[in-house]
Amino acid sequence: MTCELATNDVNRLVWIFAPVIIVVATSGLAWFWRNRERLVADWKAADHPQRMLAEWAGKTGVKLIESERCAWRKQPFWIFNTEGQVVYRVKAEYPDGRTRRAWVRCGDPLWGTLCYDVEVRWDEEAPKQPVIFPNTPRAITIPPLMNVPMVGSWSVAVREVRPFTIHGDLYYELHALRTDEPADSETSSLFALRVPQHASQFVPQAGDHLVVTFLMGQVTAVKKMTG
Repeated sequence: MTCELATNDVNRLVWIFAPVIIVVATSGLAWFWRNRERLVADWKAADHPQRMLAEWAGKTGVKLIESERCAWRKQPFWIFNTEGQVVYRVKAEYPDGRTRRAWVRCGDPLWGTLCYDVEVRWDEEAPKQPVIFPNTPRAITIPPLMNVPMVGSWSVAVREVRPFTIHGDLYYELHALRTDEPADSETSSLFALRVPQHASQFVPQAGDHLVVTFLMGQVTAVKKMTG
């Protein structure tokens, strides 16, 4: 009796989910058939990963000085890299003239370069010489990341902006000072704050005075201060 009930439950689930699976599979096949020529052309095009690399550089705001397609040497992607993914060793220049090297992987583990997915691993930067920012009373190097509140907002003055990507998503690392705290408080020193691109309707620049809003420990909005 118990086995019969279990079998009936399984059959009932099959009848419920089978139409959904059929619809999803049919839709996927129909989309692939409509776009088959473009997908095959992109897959065959030898320069497709190179175009993905150039598009990533444009979104990030850096200029590619060197780029080498890696056939064997794929650190740090050598373990979890699939056949369809392409790894580059690049040297990029920021708008302020700084240069950094990075490993850039183009493509999805399953679909390869048919899927736009770019992952970047930057080399560690050499220690900077101490520099003095305007209105900053002491020399600083690379500032630490700040622990942000769960809910609230800060007023900050931006001293430097460094764009970077995580899995193809653009972020801005702001090196900033809080302007809504006393100059002698613990939070008055320069700190780093990471802002996702979707949280800001403009590209932050050094010298901006911003209001940064937080929710659940994440930056949700960035606006320029008025008045």
